[in-house]
Amino acid sequence: MTRNAVELAGPMRIVIIGHSVVARTGLGALLATQPSIACVGQAHDGQSGTELIRRACPDVALVDIEMPDMSGLDLTRRTAHLTKVLIATFREDCHLVAGAVRAGAFGYLALQDLRADELVGAIKTVADGGTVLSPRVTPHIFNLLRDGTGQIDGAVGTRRGLTSREAQTMDLVARGLTNVEIANELCLSVKTVKNSMSTIYRRLEVKHRSAAVAAWLGVTTPAAGQ
Repeated sequence: MTRNAVELAGPMRIVIIGHSVVARTGLGALLATQPSIACVGQAHDGQSGTELIRRACPDVALVDIEMPDMSGLDLTRRTAHLTKVLIATFREDCHLVAGAVRAGAFGYLALQDLRADELVGAIKTVADGGTVLSPRVTPHIFNLLRDGTGQIDGAVGTRRGLTSREAQTMDLVARGLTNVEIANELCLSVKTVKNSMSTIYRRLEVKHRSAAVAAWLGVTTPAAGQ
């Protein structure tokens, strides 16, 4: 469903899942004044969070890394086929960021100094099918992809069977741009970008946008704690 269709159907439905009462309350307060977003539930652990997602069918799930019964990465793996997961946490470890992408998350937000407009923008981007990495965690991905001499691993940054235009498109996807923004950037129609993304998924042997980003970035290092 496109964002326009969602808007016609009502506000974006989100859930907040995490062990910290302070973090859940803070996120809820930031979003409470946003008419385009409706928080339809909160959960304090992975099991109740999974049940909440299945019951509430949210457009986006805000998920913390820290939970008593499982990690946010485990929850993402369980529910990535049910909703779009946006990790929202105070943890900035590079392996957690990479693990979230590999698990199927559509984004990773570091909550330190996060403004309300940034949070809302990230939720809208993810609801539209885009990907988001907050500026605080982006350097960690690049650090993870560098070897001991500071060079990018040889498999990363190659075309991976993509054409020059498809590679250019994936660079923009990895930066978090939506299909509309990519179309504007490359002077293409949105339909052309969508068709190109379908071809890219097939070439990279993935089924969704976050998996394509993981494949393009060469994120194969196991996440911490797994």
